[in-house]
Amino acid sequence: MAVSAPPRLFYGWVIVAVTATVLVATAGIRAAPGAFLVSMQATPGWTTASLSFAAAVGLIAYGLAGPISGRLMGAIGIRNVTLLSLALTAAALLAAVLVTDIWFLTLTFGLLSGLATGLVASVLGATVANRWFQERRGFVVGLFGASTSAGQLVFFPLLTTLAVGFGWRAGAVVLAGIALVLLIPVVLFLREDPADIGVL
Repeated sequence: MAVSAPPRLFYGWVIVAVTATVLVATAGIRAAPGAFLVSMQATPGWTTASLSFAAAVGLIAYGLAGPISGRLMGAIGIRNVTLLSLALTAAALLAAVLVTDIWFLTLTFGLLSGLATGLVASVLGATVANRWFQERRGFVVGLFGASTSAGQLVFFPLLTTLAVGFGWRAGAVVLAGIALVLLIPVVLFLREDPADIGVL
């Protein structure tokens, strides 16, 4: 009597793992301004008001990136938008490490970082869930929402500790390194559609 082989893991769960990891990291990066605030205030000329303005610019860019992300995903695909988001995030953080003027911090750590992380914030998870799942779509969407919340919860105390111990610039370098490392699983495992791997 023939024994049937156990079913293979649906590749969509690999996509979920990669997407959730990216969402955790980018949400954690968005929590950085609050975690770095006290350390940043030690820089001459950087007041609470000016730093809050830079953070506000980042939040506005973060929100406005949603429609841009949706348009880009339709044009160049999920993986390319995710790669663009991570690369821009790393570039913004590394550029912020070198700044001495508050206006440049607003441009890099605020505008560019907010836009970069916003490219995957609200659209990536919904797009992946709709393309890869039917029966468990709601569960996957909820999982992505939890990933975003977990990123802020986990990263904030770690970033605060890092900023107090080594300064906010060291924390920014660590975050840039995380964004760059995540490029690897995105390139290797993230796919656009089940049809790309021969799955209906």
